[in-house]
Amino acid sequence: MRQPELLKTLRNRITGGEFPPGSALPLRHVLLAEYGLSVATFQKSINRLVEEGFLESRGIKGTVVSEYPPHLCHYALVFPENPKQIGAVDTFFAALRSVGEELSARTPGMRLLHYFVDNTNSGLHQELARLIEDAGNHLLAGIIFVNFVPSPEIQTALIPCPCVVISRRSSDSYHEYPSLEFDSESLLARCLEYFHQRGRHRAAALILQNTSSERIIRMQKQLDPAHPEWVLGLDHIHARPQLNKNLLKLLFSLPEKRRPDALAVLNENFMPLVVETLLELGLEPGRDVLLAAHCNYPSDARRYPNTEYFTFPAEDVLQKAISLLKHPDGAMVSLIEPKPLSQLLKQKNSRKES
Repeated sequence: MRQPELLKTLRNRITGGEFPPGSALPLRHVLLAEYGLSVATFQKSINRLVEEGFLESRGIKGTVVSEYPPHLCHYALVFPENPKQIGAVDTFFAALRSVGEELSARTPGMRLLHYFVDNTNSGLHQELARLIEDAGNHLLAGIIFVNFVPSPEIQTALIPCPCVVISRRSSDSYHEYPSLEFDSESLLARCLEYFHQRGRHRAAALILQNTSSERIIRMQKQLDPAHPEWVLGLDHIHARPQLNKNLLKLLFSLPEKRRPDALAVLNENFMPLVVETLLELGLEPGRDVLLAAHCNYPSDARRYPNTEYFTFPAEDVLQKAISLLKHPDGAMVSLIEPKPLSQLLKQKNSRKES
């Protein structure tokens, strides 16, 4: 038997439960006799499995299966971005990586591995090839696709590794994975409640351009029925900022009594453009146009004054995604509810004081 075959066999015996976490492998001479191996080939395979996290060497006590082997404790976070890219990226990605580090630090054995892909439609990207190989070698307990879905060919190559998709339900993208979705309708409702409490009733909303038609119609009904056109879809990653600015200028250049007096910004990546455009028009953000916005948490993104913020906490998203990977028999679509940023900051300060 060659080394690759031995590695595959031993991985299968571990992941199949024959050698459970904490158990000792059979003695070396037993395995050597069973597989007809040389000592050198056998030791290279054992060393490889130790590096991968399947095994631990206990010296004279022998070799045991790790208490936290990768097929039970290591998760892939797959991002549709190039971390070396200069320019606009979604601040949610950084927030998710940040809370992932914190969660791993306080959860024994857990590791979150990052894979970065630029465009899943341009062929088999090097990072996707690495992901497929790692999944095939049982190095992952599950895969979390962040804000995108890989091609059907890649989905097939990843079988049987469990997968979850963040923010791409099967009705919008071709896949049969459980999905986590940000409840943008609840987010809009929170923003509108804030506006109404302050006497503002002519609200517009900025949403992501790829929002489904069904959801857009429901969101339009939440706004002033006289102005369903006040739901604008933008794309902060691929669109040209000047075109987005032109849309906003068309809306807020209307006479005072005919333009929106409040704006719900449902993605924090739009906020710099919003503030810049309003100032260019001579409108004071937060006074002439009341603002309520989504934000990522945690995030180093700028927080603008006189703006009410709501967030889908990245830790809530990550915890829910891992739960779906461990228990995939629940609902195919799970919603993440928004929370007031002020509430989370208050809780954070209380923990520090205690």
